[in-house]
Amino acid sequence: MAWDLSVDDLSDESSFYGDDDDDDEEVKRLEHLVTSYDIGYYWNRIHPHSLNNIRRK
Repeated sequence: MAWDLSVDDLSDESSFYGDDDDDDEEVKRLEHLVTSYDIGYYWNRIHPHSLNNIRRK
């Protein structure tokens, strides 16, 4: 099955969130999650316990 897509169709930012204009609340929620994510928690609490990291020790 062939797809008739251009690069512009694939790289459109709206495709990340969806094409519905009604999803403004979802966009705000996702952007809030991204900006409030604590990377220190990941690196200190999750990363050291990742299976791939344990195997390398």
